[in-house]
Amino acid sequence: MLKSSKRHFVSIQILRGVSVIPVYLFHQTFAGERFYSWCVWGITVFFLISGFLNGMSPEYDDRPGVMYCIRTGARKVRRLFPLHVVMLILAFVMWVVSNISELSLDPPAFIPTALVKFVLNLLLISDWVPHLPALAAVNGEYNIVTWFLSACLLFYILTPVIRKTMCRMYDNRSAYRPYIAMLCILAYSVAWYLLFRRIQSYDYAYWYIYECPLARIADYVMGMHIGYLFNNLSEERMAGYKPVLRVMLAVSLVLSVILVLYATFVLNGKYDLIVSAGFYYMIPVAAMVFSAVSLETVRTAASSGHEGVPAAVLLWLGAISPYAYLIQVPVINGVHGIYKRIADVRMSVWCIISVCLTLVLSEVYRRWSERKRKASADA
Repeated sequence: MLKSSKRHFVSIQILRGVSVIPVYLFHQTFAGERFYSWCVWGITVFFLISGFLNGMSPEYDDRPGVMYCIRTGARKVRRLFPLHVVMLILAFVMWVVSNISELSLDPPAFIPTALVKFVLNLLLISDWVPHLPALAAVNGEYNIVTWFLSACLLFYILTPVIRKTMCRMYDNRSAYRPYIAMLCILAYSVAWYLLFRRIQSYDYAYWYIYECPLARIADYVMGMHIGYLFNNLSEERMAGYKPVLRVMLAVSLVLSVILVLYATFVLNGKYDLIVSAGFYYMIPVAAMVFSAVSLETVRTAASSGHEGVPAAVLLWLGAISPYAYLIQVPVINGVHGIYKRIADVRMSVWCIISVCLTLVLSEVYRRWSERKRKASADA
């Protein structure tokens, strides 16, 4: 059955709104380390939600070819691409200004690698390049959060193939196969962590464990599986499982909090690589997304439970979260750079200005994007 024509879920927007807060607070220097474990949890939520929505979507062709997959990936990042270009240029200019003395010392060596890195960033393939000592000059992103969009682009390109494979493996076969596959995905994520955690350089190990698409695709494919399961569960059965879904949601929320607190206060923050891995969030977050969306599906409009100012704020944050994610770091760095040159750096003032600017710019871009999409649909 295909009930996936509904691609907007209030519960998912609220989860996005909740998840973007620790990610943003971590990137604010004053908050930093205290929010790192929450930030890792939030990134896991974003990957899983993205996989969930694509896993339940019937839009993909039965026989996806290479060009179809590439067009699918490009289409899914098209809405964010103009913002990505603007933020990349802004981040690149600030990087050049910050490194102007090194650039002036040896321009022939400095400029080519900087431009190659810029092109990799622009094409959203920067996160696909392995972090090796020989490639250190072109590794990374000028707008550091672009790695997430780069990884997502690769996942979107692979989505039609993954979903077609899932349908072939599971349709009209054992009902337990998807759950066995989910356990294999978790095992893969743990094995990947164990394989790379002993790399001597923290920076390289961090990329392989936290950012590398081959590591993060586990979160995305796990999301696709719960989307597939949701899409093949009737609303009548969901209604029958309502008490179980409520318990699942409560347990997943509590377990997420416990794991975050454990990672923050016991595992010694970001300097222990297991904190960066985040594979231990995968099952609680998957259960949380599945149970929240399922409960929303069987709940009547009259008892939606999403009324009130806090829910409205979270819904708004969820709506602007993709834009705020790309905007936040260049704005933080820009405000810091300007404020440092005109006055003593007061962290609180700097942070308040950057928060307000990020929210305002995100809302402006969201409205522009929606108007453009509506005009395109009416044309």
